[in-house]
Amino acid sequence: TAESRANQLNPCCHWAEIPYNGDSIAMDAQFLNTRIVKAFRHVAPLDLPEQPVHAIKGLSEHDGELLYESFWVKTIRDLADLKFVHWAQEICALRDVPQEKIDMSGFRDKLNKAYEQTSIKVLMKSTVHVLQGLSEGDADRLEEAFRIHSVKDLANLKFARYAQEICGEAYKDLSAPIRKPGNHGT
Repeated sequence: TAESRANQLNPCCHWAEIPYNGDSIAMDAQFLNTRIVKAFRHVAPLDLPEQPVHAIKGLSEHDGELLYESFWVKTIRDLADLKFVHWAQEICALRDVPQEKIDMSGFRDKLNKAYEQTSIKVLMKSTVHVLQGLSEGDADRLEEAFRIHSVKDLANLKFARYAQEICGEAYKDLSAPIRKPGNHGT
């Protein structure tokens, strides 16, 4: 059925209620168990983005130190917002677009000058120091901590995706209008 297919694509279908300041925010227990280490699962969903990156399952405190040394990343939110990951994801999102239809001028401030006219497919296979602001030393630290060899590897870094998902879940209800009990917009 369509519902079972949707559940396979999005296994986060059994919601647990986690109290936060007297209100309830839904955050899936399976979602937390697969992305957050046990020591941080008690943290309220809205506070998760401000926790250290080693709260993400699979990241050690040493990995967190390497992220801080290279990118000043301390928190889950910092990792979710890391511009180099976003730039790599932008590049990889264009993998199926014919090169002649891609306006590379949009990457002028994101790529080192020597790579501004390089094709998307070549950029995806290139080392991450093609991204403006990443040094070879930064690339070495990314390789040491996460085995990242290419722009594509950076775009697919599961810890960055986990951080993006955690922030998305934590903040998803913030754009909804807040209604007090008994107040139905009248």
